[in-house]
Amino acid sequence: MAINKKNLLKESFTILRDKWPDKTEAIQKLVFKMAEIDIDDAINMWRYLIENNQDQFVDNGGSYRLLEAFLYNWSQKIPEKEIAFRIFNDSNLQKALFLSNGCVSYNTVHILRFIIEENLDKNLMLKLLEYIITNPNNTEFKIGKVISRLIEKLNEDEITITDSWSRFLISFLDKIKNPEDRAEATVALLDYM
Repeated sequence: MAINKKNLLKESFTILRDKWPDKTEAIQKLVFKMAEIDIDDAINMWRYLIENNQDQFVDNGGSYRLLEAFLYNWSQKIPEKEIAFRIFNDSNLQKALFLSNGCVSYNTVHILRFIIEENLDKNLMLKLLEYIITNPNNTEFKIGKVISRLIEKLNEDEITITDSWSRFLISFLDKIKNPEDRAEATVALLDYM
């Protein structure tokens, strides 16, 4: 008799989903296994966890386990671009990752590179960068470090930053009010000025 793993995972999720953060490890494993079978169901499970555990965002560790760890683990099995586009098309995931996340870090920043790589709408990039600036919970990568790491990642991946995108990022410097963040972003963008 064949075991329907997808149904077993769904049933297990129904049992465990409201036990976050006590059952974090088990829930993460469950969602990652679901992603191997059905990414849509896995994203829906993740969305449920995010929507029902907003209190975790104020804690760096809680945010990491609920947001960054998911991005990292999925990037090991699923093309990062696929995850990025799902986030770009879901305003709730955007807000969780960029506006509420207490741990905006490498995995979140790496998602931004696809906006430039795929030459997507600059308004999307503007919105997500403004979310980071106004995020009251973020204690990891402030906007200066976000832009610095974004430029580093684009260069590491040998993604060309067009004149249009460099002008956009340079003009964004005016929106950064914190002088330290502005200085860090300016240094990162210096080669494009």
